[in-house]
Amino acid sequence: MRGIQVADILPIYDQALLRPSQELEAAIRAPQWYVVRTRYHKEKCAELSLASEGLTTFMPRIRAKKHSRLNAPETLPLFPQYIFVLFDAAKLLRRVNFINGVNYVVSFAGAPAAVGEEVIALLRSRTEPDGCIRFGDMLHPGDHVYIKSGPFAAMLGVVERELSAKERVMVLLDALTMKLRVELPRAAVEKAA
Repeated sequence: MRGIQVADILPIYDQALLRPSQELEAAIRAPQWYVVRTRYHKEKCAELSLASEGLTTFMPRIRAKKHSRLNAPETLPLFPQYIFVLFDAAKLLRRVNFINGVNYVVSFAGAPAAVGEEVIALLRSRTEPDGCIRFGDMLHPGDHVYIKSGPFAAMLGVVERELSAKERVMVLLDALTMKLRVELPRAAVEKAA
């Protein structure tokens, strides 16, 4: 009776080694979301260049106060120098790396790092129509709020309207015998339970 020879095991061993790489290759072939590092202050340029190539991009933004006399808020990337791009890495990785404004596709251990669809879905669910991410609870007229800070701290009020351009909210307070309308920073109020 003949014993087990290396030649008998080798084909099985080779198949076991090939199987994970075939699964990995199949997973990479499907379009997935990847993080792309952009050149400094070139997020918009990279986003437009990628879109002109027919790729779907997502760059969440935040509203920030501008350091100027106009005091008008500006929108900035939530993740400076990074945007999300949906593409088939097996076909387009090299091309994406050479698109105007792109520095590189973020990779780990030599493979592009895919971002789960659930992460993109969560960020998109918190994105307002202007592309800015909404933090905290949305306030709507009629919502009861608790004032957390300032001269009216610990008082309850009712939202009259949100002044989004100023990141402020108009609250109607029931103060003793009169109704008082006050404009407060959005961060100073929270939805009452």
